[in-house]
Amino acid sequence: MKIKSKDIEYAYTHLKFDEGENAFILSDGQEHELLFSTDLHLDTEYDPNNFKLYYYYNKNCSENSIFQVYIKSDENKEIRIGWIFPISSLLSDQHDEAQNKYFQKYAYVALYNILNELDIVSNEIYSNIIYEALSSDDRIIFVMDKENIVNIVNFEISDYQIGFYKYGFYESDKGIRNSNFDKPRKKLHLKKFSNALIDKNSKLIILSILEQITSCSSEILVFYFCYQIIEFLINKVFDNEFTTVVKKVTDSVENLFDIKDEFNDLMNEKKRVRKLFNDYSNINSNSRNSLNELCKDLLRDNEHRNYNDLGDNIYAVRCLLVHKLYSIQNIEQELVDIDYRFFECIIEILETFKLNTDYK
Repeated sequence: MKIKSKDIEYAYTHLKFDEGENAFILSDGQEHELLFSTDLHLDTEYDPNNFKLYYYYNKNCSENSIFQVYIKSDENKEIRIGWIFPISSLLSDQHDEAQNKYFQKYAYVALYNILNELDIVSNEIYSNIIYEALSSDDRIIFVMDKENIVNIVNFEISDYQIGFYKYGFYESDKGIRNSNFDKPRKKLHLKKFSNALIDKNSKLIILSILEQITSCSSEILVFYFCYQIIEFLINKVFDNEFTTVVKKVTDSVENLFDIKDEFNDLMNEKKRVRKLFNDYSNINSNSRNSLNELCKDLLRDNEHRNYNDLGDNIYAVRCLLVHKLYSIQNIEQELVDIDYRFFECIIEILETFKLNTDYK
């Protein structure tokens, strides 16, 4: 932490909390002090060092958007791993959780760590400088309890990143997708990557693409990036199906001629996309139907053949954008709703993707 004026030699680098005043005291370690208080009552029971802060953005959050965050253990037990809320919630006592003693503990932890991270150099130091810095900060804080995750085998917060995306929480404030995918009440139940995608390489590739999607302001690029995830997954579909085909031949050479059509289907990208949507993942029917109808509308409006199957229509839209983008009027606007639903379906695919026959 450092708060410093350009015109003075000392800097505020020390932090402590005065429970009697319900206020933080910042000092230079000697006689200079700066007081920061909030209307919210703070409870100092928790040690801030036992928690870690992550920052997100969500366009639809207000100071009342305060949620407990839960995941499921391998034993299917619900575990609360923290709270998520806007920084603005720390400066007010007018929201629903202001009197919640557990929120007050997390609020203290959050403010302590936020203040320790502050780095302000100003022309002058005045009494409201910290309040002004925090009140203009539109970030959302996830305060993770490190003690609650210690017994979760191989826990990594990145495994649950798609869970935050599902609720509209993104690391970037640029080109944020529609942040209203799911409107929780008081709890966020995070799902993680499918076990078939939890390996380091798959996760790294997918997260890098998702980062582009959630920070991109172009709807055309959003669709392309979403389809890159489809491309990545249908390669896994190919590998899985190819292994099955090879096994049939290995079992009996007489099967060689019988599987010719299967192999031809496997080489067809559109059919692999169809398999991904129908056999290798489990997408909510509302999400599936909404995206399918939007794709049909775009294809019909541009005199392009449309289909009954969502996988076929996604592939058809991809072909339309690749080969005839120049002919589509108002393409950015046309893709807004499609991208919203496409990204929603992508998240559900990443949660449910399997390489066995559970969905067949």
